[in-house]
Amino acid sequence: MTTTSRIDDDIMRTFPAPDVAARLNCSTRTVQRMVDAGVLKTVRPRRRGRPIMITAASLQAVFEAAEGRAVA
Repeated sequence: MTTTSRIDDDIMRTFPAPDVAARLNCSTRTVQRMVDAGVLKTVRPRRRGRPIMITAASLQAVFEAAEGRAVA
């Protein structure tokens, strides 16, 4: 496997809302609010009874935005 394909695999990865909440040190409800506000992207629309799966790319964008604010 090449480095490029490994990066592509990481970008295509998804995480359930509870895992994202743990990574962001916030509640699952806050993650749901971030999805509703468009801050985090999901791979499929939210529906009752279906787990929310957040894309790794949108999660990384949140971390990068936070780093940008911390440095400035």
